Amino acid sequence: GRQRGTAPDCGGVAMDPNATLKEIIEQLFRAGGDYDRALELVEALAEWIAGGSFKPDDSTEADWPDVLEGAWWFCIEWHSGQTSDEYRIGCVIGKVFSPGRNQDGPESQTAAEHVYNALVELHQATRTV
Repeated sequence: GRQRGTAPDCGGVAMDPNATLKEIIEQLFRAGGDYDRALELVEALAEWIAGGSFKPDDSTEADWPDVLEGAWWFCIEWHSGQTSDEYRIGCVIGKVFSPGRNQDGPESQTAAEHVYNALVELHQATRTV
């Protein structure tokens, strides 16, 4: 059953971008987060933003750029080739995020870096390296 306060699922991803963003944060920063689910949600969020259909609510407005920046750096640095999910999702995020010319990763001690590190940890916990 659906949890109270969440949007219905459509193809495995919540229909509301704000609820999706909240679930991404939960997947990344709570114990037992699901790596594949987190990536699926990041991809959906990037598609919503690229399509111009995401209207952030007050509690999420500052979060989504950090989530996508951290996820982009993760996908670019950790993909296993052009056929990987990480590569595809990096390309989707690339529709709405591109780093500065002199940037070589998320800035230290930022929310984007925390997202990047959380994805690395989830990846390492669920994949054989």
